[in-house]
Amino acid sequence: KAVTGSEAAANQIEASFRKNDMPYTSDNAKEAQKALDMAGELDELAVDGGLSDESICYLLENGAELTLENVYRAQFSNMGAVPAGTVTENSSEYQQLLPQIQRIIEKSGREADNETVEDALWLINHRQALTEDTLTRLGELKGIALPLDREFLLDGVASALSEGKGGTDALLVKNARVTAEVRLEMTSDAAVRMLMRGIEVDTSDLQDQVEALKELEQKLAGASAEVMADTLEKVDEIRSLPIAVIGSLSAEDHLTLSSVYEKGVALKATYDAANSSYEALRTEIRSDLGDSIKKAFANVDDILEDMNLDTTESNRRAVRILGYNSTEITHENISAVKEADSKVTGVIDRLNPASVLRLIREGRNPLNMNVDELRNTLDEYNREDGRAEKYSEYLWKLEKNGQISEDEKESFIGIYRLFRQVEKSDGAVIGSLVNSGAEINVKNLLSAVRSRKARGEDYRVDDSFGGLEEKIPEGVKRIDVQISQAFQSADYYERKNGDVLDTIDPSKLERMWEEGRLTTDTSLEEIADYMRYSGSDMSKEAQAAQESYNERSAADIRAAMKASDEVILALEQYDMPVSSANLQAMSGLLYDRGDFFRQLAKYGKEVRTAELIEEFDNKDAAVAAMDDLVEKSEEMISSAMESADISYGSLEDLMLMSRQIRLIGTMARQENYEVPLELEDGMTSINLRLVHGDESGKVEATLYTDEYGPLSMSMSMDGNSVSGYMLASYPEGKEFLEEKIEQLKESAQKEGFEVDDNIPVISTRDIRMASTAQINPAKGEDDNSEKSDVSSSRLYKLAKIFLTVMNS
Repeated sequence: KAVTGSEAAANQIEASFRKNDMPYTSDNAKEAQKALDMAGELDELAVDGGLSDESICYLLENGAELTLENVYRAQFSNMGAVPAGTVTENSSEYQQLLPQIQRIIEKSGREADNETVEDALWLINHRQALTEDTLTRLGELKGIALPLDREFLLDGVASALSEGKGGTDALLVKNARVTAEVRLEMTSDAAVRMLMRGIEVDTSDLQDQVEALKELEQKLAGASAEVMADTLEKVDEIRSLPIAVIGSLSAEDHLTLSSVYEKGVALKATYDAANSSYEALRTEIRSDLGDSIKKAFANVDDILEDMNLDTTESNRRAVRILGYNSTEITHENISAVKEADSKVTGVIDRLNPASVLRLIREGRNPLNMNVDELRNTLDEYNREDGRAEKYSEYLWKLEKNGQISEDEKESFIGIYRLFRQVEKSDGAVIGSLVNSGAEINVKNLLSAVRSRKARGEDYRVDDSFGGLEEKIPEGVKRIDVQISQAFQSADYYERKNGDVLDTIDPSKLERMWEEGRLTTDTSLEEIADYMRYSGSDMSKEAQAAQESYNERSAADIRAAMKASDEVILALEQYDMPVSSANLQAMSGLLYDRGDFFRQLAKYGKEVRTAELIEEFDNKDAAVAAMDDLVEKSEEMISSAMESADISYGSLEDLMLMSRQIRLIGTMARQENYEVPLELEDGMTSINLRLVHGDESGKVEATLYTDEYGPLSMSMSMDGNSVSGYMLASYPEGKEFLEEKIEQLKESAQKEGFEVDDNIPVISTRDIRMASTAQINPAKGEDDNSEKSDVSSSRLYKLAKIFLTVMNS
């Protein structure tokens, strides 16, 4: 009552919360009251008991969820009056459009009666795209009655709060919730499980589908959440377990994080029972324990020097681990401990919530995987985007740190590129050095990379690498080759190379350089250990560069989070992670048409559009052509990323392109093709989607150019008959499409199609370039149906004609 100011309102909120099993807290009550206040203001703006036409147009165009806050914002927006068109049942345009209208209505699952045809005309006359999606949404919007039903609203508030949202995020349309849930859930494993249980997803009652999916998804999500929480909790605990546990793991053939955890917990209990201090595996040593541990192992460096081993932190750790376990300190034992240590620490350093979630979604439990397999999998994840993002951060810090000279900057870029080429050799570079008994240092790594390139293998090593040895001073050459090299595996050095790429930092390289420890004879292990263990104390310049990068990253994430529902839905439909990077990539593809291919041309990769279109004879040929485009584009992008003079800005552009070309490849496999077009006003791209029926189908397309504006097209094939319509926003676009229609008719008729004489070009104020109808995956064709094969072949023939005409 104190929150609401009204006992009646308090009772109403309390009853709703009790019904929906929501805790009746002060914060929840405030959220509910906020929603009630907003609803009161919304009620005052009712137009004939509902939303205004301007609000409906606003919500249709923005594609936002029908929440209280979004509807409120729409009613208060200063959109102004929406100019209405004049298509009536008595007009000639109506007669031309009626067959298309009826087909779209029927596709939306409703009957083409007076009410639904009236809704279609409303969309056309209010300059909205006429699609199955907009028809459905219009019905939902018209179903919002004002004033709002308070009981229904509060139920929505309770539901929103239970999902961690705000009270004003309450959905105002029941169907909107059902549609959204089905749309989301059908992209998950739950749909597959429903089919396995014999549930007909396409024909069962919609509400039954939602409930069944909810039940299955909750079980699935519950199990996944449990595994994820368990993994993250145990990995975090492993960091603080006694480092001595590594000594008991070095002989295990099948090493898992579960075994590390179990043995570590048992060992910790022993230390605790004896009230003994211990060194933790991966956390800082407590200040009250540090001195005693240092005293106990004060002679570690002497031991290593007597054994002719480098005093690297890896070797020091190995000696301490052997000491904790009262094990003889020999070359063989040091080597075995280092192997186990690098395996365990490398994995727990790489495991983060995102990688754990990805592993679980792929059906793997990180705790039970062999650590070698787990490390390899995490490395694969890193190679996709992680390495490029790390390099981007590295370049940013180099450019922003004013203390690093141009010579140092060039050398530091060369060093990074060297370790990256070693990683890309998949063990070949390090393997060749280990087999020859050579020391794994900067000079020998560079020599091995160069020699493999000289034999014609694909390494990104250019003339700028020649200056690397000149800029990095030569060290004092050792008389003997590092003795431990004979015992250490190539895999160990591969892991160390990965550690360098994970942790390399310009400020630490600068410090290493100034201390005289970065020379051509510096070992890979020493660089890896310095990056990992040398401490994080930074100069003011380095700290400023780090803060600047953090601010830039946060700004990028905030911008990506503003992505539209269509962008998020598109990623879900193609099973792509909804990350800030992928949101940016998909937004670019959907709303900045052709930019990817223009950037590709800028970096020297010209796409022969006519040759690409020529392959559109069937799905296999079209997908193969797109895969070839993806592969060659990725090669070009990778090569450009490894250029010696690349800047932070250029690398960011290339990273975006890399994600976009992967998205293009993924979309193509579901018959949604992003095809470049060469028009008079320059390069753009057209998004083409094929939808299959038994003996029918549809080709849907959108494109945009500065001259013609946004254009949208839909061509339907029924047997051998072709009909359709086109939409244009600019007069120039309408003229362009009218010209293309004539060419399309002529080309299609030559191939035996019967083309409708009336394919209208409709002027519309705004076309939603990424409507749901154009980004949902197409239904797969029935491979066992001869008729389907024939119709599929004819549909691709129509698509090929369409693309050829648009590109001419």
